[in-house]
Amino acid sequence: MFKTIGLKTFLICFLIVTFHSFSQKDTLPYKTFKKCLVSYVDVGYRSAPFTFYYPFSKEINKLQYKNNFKPIVGFGASYSWISFRLSFSLPFNIKSEEKFGKSKFVDLGVDFTFKKTFWDIDAMTSTGYAILNAKNWNDSTFKGNTNLIREKTQLNYSGINMWYFPNKGFRMQYFRGRNGYYEKPILTWYLKASMNFYGVNNEREPIIPNLFIDSTNSKTSSTAIAGFDLGAIPGVAYVNRIKNWQFGAMFGLGAMTQIKTYDFDGTPIAKSGFVARYDIKIIGGYTKENFFAMLESQFNNKSIVYDNFKFRFFYHSIKLAVGYRFPIQFKPTKLLP
Repeated sequence: MFKTIGLKTFLICFLIVTFHSFSQKDTLPYKTFKKCLVSYVDVGYRSAPFTFYYPFSKEINKLQYKNNFKPIVGFGASYSWISFRLSFSLPFNIKSEEKFGKSKFVDLGVDFTFKKTFWDIDAMTSTGYAILNAKNWNDSTFKGNTNLIREKTQLNYSGINMWYFPNKGFRMQYFRGRNGYYEKPILTWYLKASMNFYGVNNEREPIIPNLFIDSTNSKTSSTAIAGFDLGAIPGVAYVNRIKNWQFGAMFGLGAMTQIKTYDFDGTPIAKSGFVARYDIKIIGGYTKENFFAMLESQFNNKSIVYDNFKFRFFYHSIKLAVGYRFPIQFKPTKLLP
């Protein structure tokens, strides 16, 4: 009942936004700085926790895995349509290594704008996790540490995502407040097309501790579980700027096709179906003619469900970018007199 009401509410809002976006005036609502050299530095973090849900015992119905992570610093620059960014992680973990161990986090990606679309291509690997509150089922092993460290556990994600914005007044690079900023509010709809692969493995050992392996359910003894999503979901986007303070949000909701697999005795077993997915981005900060400081957050969820055995992966990132726009114009140099 509540899911039906939520879906109807989303569809009504979507139709209202569609009408509103087509009824907006044809003047561009943003100011661009294409002839400026935009230079910035950003700092933030990315985290990729996941959870298994299953009636493991009378007291335990979920196992939460969390990785340790390091602050990430990036340096970037752009001019006209050309842009680049170089990032690296600082040599220390945010969480206690005694409680969460050492995690290795590799994240590669590129994003760009092409006409009315914005593309984001990512590949991420996180190795080294800790199972939270393990003392609740085996406190004789940990000697003061409440978590169970699993150094071999690895989560992988890769994806190609494209957002299509029919309203020419909405552009991602200005939504982020770097290459431009908005001078009046924009409310519009969008369509996000995605192709994503994700999964978790523990090399050749079961992902779940031996204590919780159920001989009647082969998924609990799996050494790897993975999913592949393909499809498109609709969404709404809003951005505004008041007295140099710009803020905005994007929210999408829909269903995608999924192929899910798990490893049983070295043999992958696959099934297909449909899954619900959401898309959330939130930005906010200060931006004026030559300076900007923007905070950007992104949330992503993935899930694999086999009856009462569920795997949920929640990826989130937070990043603060501070930069300056240099009014530089590059002119062609004559090589011949």
